[in-house]
Amino acid sequence: MENNLVGILKTKESFTEKEYKDSNCMSYSIFKDVFDNPNILLKPKEEKKEEWLIFGTMVDLMLTGNAGELDDMIVINDTVPSEQYKKISDYILENNLDPNNLTDDQVEECYIASESKVNWGVPVKRQKILDNCLSYVELIKNNNDKIIVSSALFDEAVRVAHVLTSHRWSKFLFLSSVEQKANNIEIYYQYKIKYLYGGILFKSKIDVLLIDHKTKTIHPFDIKTGSDTPRTFTRSAMYRYKYLYQAALYRTGLECFIKEIPELKDYTVESFRFVYVSRIVPEYPVILNITDDLHFSFMELGMFNGSYHFYSVEKIIRAVRHYLTLMEEGATTLEPYDLYKDNGVIDFLEDTSNIVEMYVDMIQ
Repeated sequence: MENNLVGILKTKESFTEKEYKDSNCMSYSIFKDVFDNPNILLKPKEEKKEEWLIFGTMVDLMLTGNAGELDDMIVINDTVPSEQYKKISDYILENNLDPNNLTDDQVEECYIASESKVNWGVPVKRQKILDNCLSYVELIKNNNDKIIVSSALFDEAVRVAHVLTSHRWSKFLFLSSVEQKANNIEIYYQYKIKYLYGGILFKSKIDVLLIDHKTKTIHPFDIKTGSDTPRTFTRSAMYRYKYLYQAALYRTGLECFIKEIPELKDYTVESFRFVYVSRIVPEYPVILNITDDLHFSFMELGMFNGSYHFYSVEKIIRAVRHYLTLMEEGATTLEPYDLYKDNGVIDFLEDTSNIVEMYVDMIQ
């Protein structure tokens, strides 16, 4: 291994974990939605506590070896209520309500907040809150806002993490330090970078960053878990959750970041890859490679894929610069970039996939 380059990236990381969370730099989670919903720039997104997000975070922490952070984040307890009553519990906590002394109006507000459609009367609703939320609310209060997870969910996360670290298709991402040295590579986890692109300051947190000193290549990976089958993830979920924006920004951002490190001038950033384990088919991972052609196309041209219409990264960059200019001028509300330019007019275009389907039907 070229000893003078070992550990270079460790000294160049842009943020600590706290600095990353507190940073106002543009993130992928904002960028993917900002074109059609620019007002998220004016009002920060609330942290979500959905089960799938908690599960993914647990797996990430198990894989990266941050056991202390995992202990600080969660409490394992089997009194976790259903999603409906977790939402009601969150509403009670956020509004500093006493579940033992809720007014009739507060009971109704709790159920509205949970988006529940039940037709029970107030006395039944009140009793249901006491039965399902009281101990959970007390548990959260007594654990300094830690996330409460069931033992079943925790054990499932352990199994998924084990698949990733032991399966022959993905275990190379989790080599020990001795194995890394023997193979002339370095692996970094949750690597945080800051970069300027298109006049906008971004931040990205890369789950796994593998540096191969033999080939002078740098390989970024993102770990995904979910309830889609492996095939559904590659054919549908990638579009549904707009993960292509993450792949495009993280690869481009890493290229910008590496260019600022003279010692790595001869190193090349390779294609971005997602490593996915399905919670319903957890026996093996799939590795989804975002090819060079797709990366370029998504950056410059965008994509129209049936019901999914993705603007190019470059077009969204122009929109973000426009939004930021308006904010600097004192704007308190923002309109989507294309609607702003065209005075609210949208050209209604035929879905070309429908034309193809009609033609196929005609010739059959």
